[in-house]
Amino acid sequence: SNATKTYGQTATLTGFSTSGLLFSDSVSSVSLASLGAVNTANVGNYAITASGALGTGLSNYNIAYVNGTLAVDPAALTITASNATKTYGQTATLTGFSTSGLLFSDSVSSVTLASLGAVNTANIGNYAITASGALGTGLTNYNIAYLNGTLTVDPAALTITASNASKTYGQTATLSGFATSGLVNGNTVSSVTLASLGAVNTANVGSYAIAASGATGTGLGNYNISYVNGSLTVNPATLTITADNLSKVEGTPNPTLTASFSGFQNGETSAVVSGLVLTTPAVTASPAGSYAIVPSGATAANYVFTYVNGVLTVTPPAGPATGPDAGIFPLYEALGEDGANPKPSSLPGTGIEKCGTLDNTLPANTAKPEGVVCASIPDLGRFASRRQSLSLLTRH
Repeated sequence: SNATKTYGQTATLTGFSTSGLLFSDSVSSVSLASLGAVNTANVGNYAITASGALGTGLSNYNIAYVNGTLAVDPAALTITASNATKTYGQTATLTGFSTSGLLFSDSVSSVTLASLGAVNTANIGNYAITASGALGTGLTNYNIAYLNGTLTVDPAALTITASNASKTYGQTATLSGFATSGLVNGNTVSSVTLASLGAVNTANVGSYAIAASGATGTGLGNYNISYVNGSLTVNPATLTITADNLSKVEGTPNPTLTASFSGFQNGETSAVVSGLVLTTPAVTASPAGSYAIVPSGATAANYVFTYVNGVLTVTPPAGPATGPDAGIFPLYEALGEDGANPKPSSLPGTGIEKCGTLDNTLPANTAKPEGVVCASIPDLGRFASRRQSLSLLTRH
Protein backbone atom coordinates (compact mmCIF):
# COMPACT_ATOMS: atom_id res chain seq x y z
CA SER A 1 0.00 0.00 0.00
CA ASN A 2 1.04 3.59 -0.56
CA ALA A 3 2.24 5.32 2.57
CA THR A 4 3.45 8.72 3.75
CA LYS A 5 5.76 9.95 6.43
CA THR A 6 7.43 13.22 7.43
CA TYR A 7 11.09 13.88 6.94
CA GLY A 8 12.92 12.78 10.05
CA GLN A 9 10.53 10.00 10.89
CA THR A 10 11.08 6.22 10.34
CA ALA A 11 8.29 4.62 8.32
CA THR A 12 6.59 1.41 9.51
CA LEU A 13 5.34 -0.33 6.34
CA THR A 14 2.52 -2.81 6.82
CA GLY A 15 -0.17 -2.25 4.27
CA PHE A 16 -0.80 -4.41 1.22
CA SER A 17 -3.70 -5.69 -0.79
CA THR A 18 -4.27 -8.89 -2.77
CA SER A 19 -6.08 -9.83 -5.92
CA GLY A 20 -6.66 -13.40 -7.16
CA LEU A 21 -6.98 -15.48 -4.01
CA LEU A 22 -9.44 -18.39 -4.28
CA PHE A 23 -11.41 -20.35 -1.80
CA SER A 24 -10.09 -19.75 1.65
CA ASP A 25 -6.54 -19.11 0.66
CA SER A 26 -5.02 -16.10 2.36
CA VAL A 27 -1.96 -13.90 2.63
CA SER A 28 -1.08 -13.24 6.24
CA SER A 29 2.06 -11.15 5.77
CA VAL A 30 4.23 -9.58 3.16
CA SER A 31 7.73 -8.22 3.52
CA LEU A 32 7.68 -4.50 2.63
CA ALA A 33 10.73 -2.35 2.15
CA SER A 34 11.51 1.17 0.94
CA LEU A 35 14.60 3.35 0.77
CA GLY A 36 12.44 6.14 2.04
CA ALA A 37 11.58 4.37 5.25
CA VAL A 38 14.65 5.51 7.15
CA ASN A 39 14.40 8.78 9.10
CA THR A 40 17.15 10.42 7.08
CA ALA A 41 15.44 9.88 3.74
CA ASN A 42 15.04 13.20 2.00
CA VAL A 43 11.72 14.54 0.92
CA GLY A 44 10.40 12.75 -2.14
CA ASN A 45 8.64 9.58 -3.38
CA TYR A 46 10.14 6.18 -2.82
CA ALA A 47 9.03 2.71 -4.04
CA ILE A 48 7.65 0.30 -1.50
CA THR A 49 8.61 -3.18 -2.63
CA ALA A 50 6.68 -6.25 -1.52
CA SER A 51 8.06 -9.78 -1.25
CA GLY A 52 8.00 -12.99 0.80
CA ALA A 53 4.28 -13.32 1.11
CA LEU A 54 3.14 -15.84 3.75
CA GLY A 55 -0.22 -17.38 4.09
CA THR A 56 -2.33 -20.49 3.22
CA GLY A 57 -2.52 -22.15 -0.17
CA LEU A 58 -0.03 -19.77 -1.68
CA SER A 59 1.85 -22.59 -3.40
CA ASN A 60 -1.07 -22.74 -5.75
CA TYR A 61 -0.26 -19.28 -7.12
CA ASN A 62 2.24 -17.50 -9.27
CA ILE A 63 2.61 -14.40 -7.15
CA ALA A 64 3.32 -11.04 -8.77
CA TYR A 65 4.30 -8.13 -6.53
CA VAL A 66 3.35 -4.54 -7.40
CA ASN A 67 5.21 -1.65 -5.72
CA GLY A 68 3.53 0.92 -3.64
CA THR A 69 4.77 4.48 -3.09
CA LEU A 70 6.19 5.97 0.09
CA ALA A 71 5.94 9.77 0.09
CA VAL A 72 8.38 11.59 2.42
CA ASP A 73 6.85 14.95 3.22
CA PRO A 74 8.79 18.04 4.38
CA ALA A 75 9.19 18.65 8.08
CA ALA A 76 8.12 21.92 9.65
CA LEU A 77 10.89 24.47 10.26
CA THR A 78 10.22 27.80 11.95
CA ILE A 79 12.70 30.64 11.64
CA THR A 80 12.07 33.60 13.94
CA ALA A 81 13.77 36.97 13.53
CA SER A 82 15.31 38.05 16.81
CA ASN A 83 14.10 41.24 18.46
CA ALA A 84 16.51 44.14 18.27
CA THR A 85 16.89 47.71 19.48
CA LYS A 86 18.68 50.76 18.20
CA THR A 87 18.85 54.45 19.01
CA TYR A 88 17.30 57.09 16.81
CA GLY A 89 19.86 58.30 14.35
CA GLN A 90 21.64 54.94 14.07
CA THR A 91 21.40 52.40 11.25
CA ALA A 92 20.45 48.94 12.53
CA THR A 93 22.45 45.87 11.51
CA LEU A 94 19.99 42.96 11.73
CA THR A 95 21.53 39.53 12.10
CA GLY A 96 19.78 37.63 14.81
CA PHE A 97 17.38 34.71 14.26
CA SER A 98 16.42 31.44 15.88
CA THR A 99 15.21 28.13 14.44
CA SER A 100 12.86 25.45 15.60
CA GLY A 101 12.45 22.08 13.85
CA LEU A 102 15.87 21.33 12.38
CA LEU A 103 16.81 17.64 12.32
CA PHE A 104 20.05 15.75 12.19
CA SER A 105 22.90 17.98 11.08
CA ASP A 106 20.74 20.27 9.01
CA SER A 107 21.49 23.94 9.63
CA VAL A 108 20.50 27.48 8.74
CA SER A 109 23.57 29.58 8.01
CA SER A 110 21.91 32.86 7.12
CA VAL A 111 18.56 34.57 6.86
CA THR A 112 17.66 37.80 5.10
CA LEU A 113 16.32 40.25 7.69
CA ALA A 114 14.71 43.57 6.90
CA SER A 115 12.87 46.34 8.77
CA LEU A 116 11.55 49.77 7.94
CA GLY A 117 13.01 50.91 11.23
CA ALA A 118 16.57 49.99 10.28
CA VAL A 119 17.39 53.29 8.53
CA ASN A 120 18.91 56.09 10.60
CA THR A 121 16.00 58.44 9.94
CA ALA A 122 13.33 56.06 11.31
CA ASN A 123 11.39 57.76 14.09
CA ILE A 124 11.18 56.20 17.51
CA GLY A 125 8.73 53.31 17.82
CA ASN A 126 8.40 49.59 17.09
CA TYR A 127 8.94 48.11 13.62
CA ALA A 128 8.54 44.53 12.30
CA ILE A 129 11.70 42.63 11.40
CA THR A 130 10.85 40.27 8.55
CA ALA A 131 12.87 37.12 7.82
CA SER A 132 13.18 35.38 4.46
CA GLY A 133 15.57 33.55 2.15
CA ALA A 134 17.10 31.14 4.63
CA LEU A 135 20.26 29.42 3.46
CA GLY A 136 21.91 26.34 4.94
CA THR A 137 22.09 22.54 4.62
CA GLY A 138 19.17 20.15 4.21
CA LEU A 139 16.64 22.94 4.03
CA THR A 140 14.80 21.41 1.05
CA ASN A 141 13.44 18.86 3.52
CA TYR A 142 11.44 21.54 5.32
CA ASN A 143 8.43 23.69 4.94
CA ILE A 144 9.84 26.92 6.40
CA ALA A 145 7.66 29.36 8.30
CA TYR A 146 9.10 32.79 9.07
CA LEU A 147 8.06 34.72 12.15
CA ASN A 148 8.66 38.43 12.53
CA GLY A 149 10.76 40.00 15.21
CA THR A 150 10.46 43.55 16.57
CA LEU A 151 12.93 46.38 16.09
CA THR A 152 12.54 49.04 18.76
CA VAL A 153 13.89 52.50 17.92
CA ASP A 154 14.69 54.23 21.20
CA PRO A 155 14.98 58.01 21.67
CA ALA A 156 18.41 59.56 21.27
CA ALA A 157 19.90 61.62 24.09
CA LEU A 158 19.75 65.39 23.58
CA THR A 159 21.36 67.79 26.03
CA ILE A 160 20.35 71.46 26.04
CA THR A 161 22.55 73.72 28.14
CA ALA A 162 21.55 77.25 29.06
CA SER A 163 24.35 79.67 28.21
CA ASN A 164 25.97 81.61 31.03
CA ALA A 165 25.09 85.30 31.14
CA SER A 166 25.84 88.41 33.16
CA LYS A 167 24.15 91.69 33.88
CA THR A 168 24.60 94.71 36.10
CA TYR A 169 22.51 95.30 39.20
CA GLY A 170 19.49 97.38 38.25
CA GLN A 171 19.17 95.90 34.76
CA THR A 172 16.63 93.33 33.57
CA ALA A 173 18.32 90.37 31.91
CA THR A 174 17.16 89.11 28.53
CA LEU A 175 18.05 85.41 28.49
CA SER A 176 18.31 83.80 25.08
CA GLY A 177 21.49 81.75 24.73
CA PHE A 178 21.65 77.95 24.77
CA ALA A 179 23.74 75.15 23.30
CA THR A 180 22.72 71.67 22.13
CA SER A 181 24.51 68.34 22.00
CA GLY A 182 23.14 65.20 20.36
CA LEU A 183 21.01 66.45 17.46
CA VAL A 184 21.03 64.19 14.38
CA ASN A 185 19.41 63.99 10.95
CA GLY A 186 19.21 67.75 10.56
CA ASN A 187 16.87 68.15 13.53
CA THR A 188 16.94 71.58 15.18
CA VAL A 189 16.08 73.37 18.40
CA SER A 190 14.57 76.73 17.52
CA SER A 191 13.76 78.01 21.00
CA VAL A 192 14.13 77.18 24.67
CA THR A 193 12.38 78.75 27.64
CA LEU A 194 15.01 80.26 29.94
CA ALA A 195 14.27 81.59 33.41
CA SER A 196 16.30 82.88 36.34
CA LEU A 197 15.50 84.49 39.66
CA GLY A 198 18.35 86.86 38.92
CA ALA A 199 16.79 88.24 35.74
CA VAL A 200 14.69 90.94 37.45
CA ASN A 201 16.22 94.39 37.93
CA THR A 202 15.95 94.15 41.72
CA ALA A 203 17.98 90.93 42.00
CA ASN A 204 20.93 91.42 44.31
CA VAL A 205 24.52 90.89 43.27
CA GLY A 206 25.44 87.20 43.07
CA SER A 207 25.08 84.08 40.94
CA TYR A 208 21.73 82.62 39.94
CA ALA A 209 20.81 79.44 38.06
CA ILE A 210 19.43 79.83 34.55
CA ALA A 211 16.93 76.99 34.08
CA ALA A 212 16.10 75.74 30.58
CA SER A 213 12.87 73.98 29.61
CA GLY A 214 10.23 73.68 26.91
CA ALA A 215 12.46 73.24 23.87
CA THR A 216 10.71 73.51 20.50
CA GLY A 217 12.05 72.66 17.07
CA THR A 218 12.01 69.86 14.48
CA GLY A 219 12.18 66.14 15.23
CA LEU A 220 12.39 66.62 18.98
CA GLY A 221 9.92 63.80 19.63
CA ASN A 222 12.79 61.44 18.87
CA TYR A 223 14.88 62.54 21.87
CA ASN A 224 15.10 62.18 25.59
CA ILE A 225 15.95 65.79 26.43
CA SER A 226 18.01 66.68 29.46
CA TYR A 227 18.45 70.30 30.47
CA VAL A 228 21.59 71.68 32.09
CA ASN A 229 21.45 74.96 33.99
CA GLY A 230 23.55 77.96 33.11
CA SER A 231 24.63 80.69 35.50
CA LEU A 232 23.51 84.32 35.56
CA THR A 233 25.97 86.61 37.29
CA VAL A 234 24.60 89.87 38.64
CA ASN A 235 27.51 92.31 38.86
CA PRO A 236 27.56 95.40 41.08
CA ALA A 237 26.44 98.69 39.59
CA THR A 238 28.94 101.55 39.61
CA LEU A 239 28.18 104.41 41.97
CA THR A 240 30.18 107.62 41.51
CA ILE A 241 30.78 109.72 44.62
CA THR A 242 31.99 113.24 43.91
CA ALA A 243 33.19 115.46 46.74
CA ASP A 244 31.50 118.86 46.49
CA ASN A 245 33.72 121.89 45.83
CA LEU A 246 33.76 124.25 48.83
CA SER A 247 35.51 127.44 49.99
CA LYS A 248 36.44 129.13 53.21
CA VAL A 249 38.49 132.12 54.45
CA GLU A 250 41.92 131.64 55.81
CA GLY A 251 41.81 131.37 59.58
CA THR A 252 38.28 129.98 59.74
CA PRO A 253 37.24 126.38 60.51
CA ASN A 254 36.70 124.02 57.60
CA PRO A 255 33.12 123.89 56.35
CA THR A 256 31.20 120.63 56.60
CA LEU A 257 32.43 118.42 53.76
CA THR A 258 29.69 117.04 51.52
CA ALA A 259 29.43 114.86 48.42
CA SER A 260 27.13 114.15 45.51
CA PHE A 261 26.13 110.70 44.19
CA SER A 262 25.50 109.41 40.68
CA GLY A 263 24.43 105.92 39.62
CA PHE A 264 21.81 104.76 42.11
CA GLN A 265 19.50 102.00 40.84
CA ASN A 266 15.94 100.98 41.61
CA GLY A 267 15.07 104.29 43.26
CA GLU A 268 17.74 103.91 45.95
CA THR A 269 19.35 106.91 47.64
CA SER A 270 22.41 107.72 49.71
CA ALA A 271 20.61 106.05 52.60
CA VAL A 272 22.00 102.72 51.37
CA VAL A 273 25.59 103.99 51.59
CA SER A 274 27.56 103.70 54.78
CA GLY A 275 31.13 104.35 55.85
CA LEU A 276 31.75 107.31 53.52
CA VAL A 277 34.67 109.42 54.72
CA LEU A 278 35.51 112.87 53.31
CA THR A 279 38.95 114.21 54.18
CA THR A 280 41.09 117.23 53.32
CA PRO A 281 44.55 118.24 54.46
CA ALA A 282 43.31 121.79 55.03
CA VAL A 283 42.92 122.95 58.65
CA THR A 284 41.87 126.23 60.24
CA ALA A 285 45.35 127.68 59.94
CA SER A 286 46.01 126.50 56.39
CA PRO A 287 47.19 129.33 54.12
CA ALA A 288 45.23 130.42 51.09
CA GLY A 289 45.26 127.88 48.29
CA SER A 290 43.46 124.85 46.86
CA TYR A 291 43.16 121.63 48.85
CA ALA A 292 41.78 118.28 47.69
CA ILE A 293 38.65 116.92 49.29
CA VAL A 294 39.01 113.13 49.05
CA PRO A 295 36.06 110.71 49.40
CA SER A 296 36.74 107.10 50.45
CA GLY A 297 35.55 104.15 52.50
CA ALA A 298 31.96 103.92 51.21
CA THR A 299 30.16 100.60 51.26
CA ALA A 300 26.77 99.60 49.91
CA ALA A 301 25.24 96.31 48.86
CA ASN A 302 25.08 95.89 45.07
CA TYR A 303 27.49 98.73 44.25
CA VAL A 304 31.14 99.35 43.54
CA PHE A 305 32.48 102.88 43.83
CA THR A 306 34.42 105.39 41.84
CA TYR A 307 35.55 108.49 43.64
CA VAL A 308 36.02 112.00 42.29
CA ASN A 309 37.90 114.51 44.43
CA GLY A 310 36.54 117.93 45.17
CA VAL A 311 38.45 121.14 45.95
CA LEU A 312 38.44 123.22 49.11
CA THR A 313 39.50 126.78 48.17
CA VAL A 314 40.99 128.79 51.02
CA THR A 315 40.89 132.55 50.34
CA PRO A 316 42.92 135.24 52.19
CA PRO A 317 41.14 137.56 54.62
CA ALA A 318 40.34 141.20 53.66
CA GLY A 319 42.79 143.87 54.87
CA PRO A 320 44.51 147.18 53.93
CA ALA A 321 45.70 147.30 50.38
CA THR A 322 49.37 147.25 49.64
CA GLY A 323 51.37 148.36 46.65
CA PRO A 324 49.57 150.69 44.22
CA ASP A 325 46.42 150.61 46.37
CA ALA A 326 48.12 151.56 49.59
CA GLY A 327 46.17 154.18 51.54
CA ILE A 328 42.75 152.66 50.79
CA PHE A 329 41.13 152.28 54.18
CA PRO A 330 37.93 150.45 54.96
CA LEU A 331 35.19 152.24 56.80
CA TYR A 332 32.72 149.83 58.34
CA GLU A 333 29.44 150.24 60.09
CA ALA A 334 27.70 147.95 62.50
CA LEU A 335 24.15 147.22 61.53
CA GLY A 336 21.36 148.40 63.75
CA GLU A 337 19.72 146.03 66.14
CA ASP A 338 17.00 145.39 63.56
CA GLY A 339 19.68 144.22 61.05
CA ALA A 340 18.55 146.84 58.54
CA ASN A 341 19.95 150.35 58.07
CA PRO A 342 23.57 151.08 58.91
CA LYS A 343 24.46 153.64 61.49
CA PRO A 344 26.19 156.85 60.27
CA SER A 345 29.91 156.80 60.55
CA SER A 346 32.75 159.05 59.52
CA LEU A 347 35.93 158.60 57.55
CA PRO A 348 38.83 159.55 59.82
CA GLY A 349 40.38 162.82 58.87
CA THR A 350 37.74 163.80 56.31
CA GLY A 351 34.73 164.87 58.30
CA ILE A 352 32.43 162.94 55.96
CA GLU A 353 29.67 161.48 58.06
CA LYS A 354 27.26 160.14 55.47
CA CYS A 355 28.41 156.84 53.95
CA GLY A 356 27.06 154.68 51.15
CA THR A 357 24.52 151.90 51.46
CA LEU A 358 25.30 148.15 51.48
CA ASP A 359 24.28 147.57 47.84
CA ASN A 360 27.01 149.62 46.16
CA THR A 361 24.81 152.70 45.65
CA LEU A 362 24.88 156.10 47.32
CA PRO A 363 21.75 157.51 48.88
CA ALA A 364 19.90 159.73 46.43
CA ASN A 365 20.54 162.80 48.63
CA THR A 366 24.26 162.24 49.10
CA ALA A 367 26.83 163.64 46.71
CA LYS A 368 29.79 161.40 46.11
CA PRO A 369 32.90 163.11 47.62
CA GLU A 370 35.96 163.03 45.46
CA GLY A 371 38.14 160.07 46.24
CA VAL A 372 35.28 158.22 47.95
CA VAL A 373 34.09 154.86 46.63
CA CYS A 374 30.98 153.07 47.88
CA ALA A 375 31.26 149.31 48.38
CA SER A 376 29.36 146.42 49.87
CA ILE A 377 32.02 143.95 50.97
CA PRO A 378 31.13 141.12 53.40
CA ASP A 379 32.95 141.16 56.67
CA LEU A 380 35.69 138.53 56.44
CA GLY A 381 36.08 138.23 60.15
CA ARG A 382 38.55 141.07 60.44
CA PHE A 383 36.18 143.33 62.28
CA ALA A 384 33.58 143.07 65.03
CA SER A 385 31.74 139.87 65.72
CA ARG A 386 28.39 141.40 64.85
CA ARG A 387 27.39 141.41 61.16
CA GLN A 388 29.31 144.21 59.46
CA SER A 389 30.13 145.44 55.97
CA LEU A 390 32.65 147.67 54.39
CA SER A 391 30.76 150.70 53.20
CA LEU A 392 33.22 153.38 52.14
CA LEU A 393 36.74 153.46 50.74
CA THR A 394 38.82 156.56 50.13
CA ARG A 395 42.11 156.95 48.36
CA HIS A 396 44.62 159.41 49.98
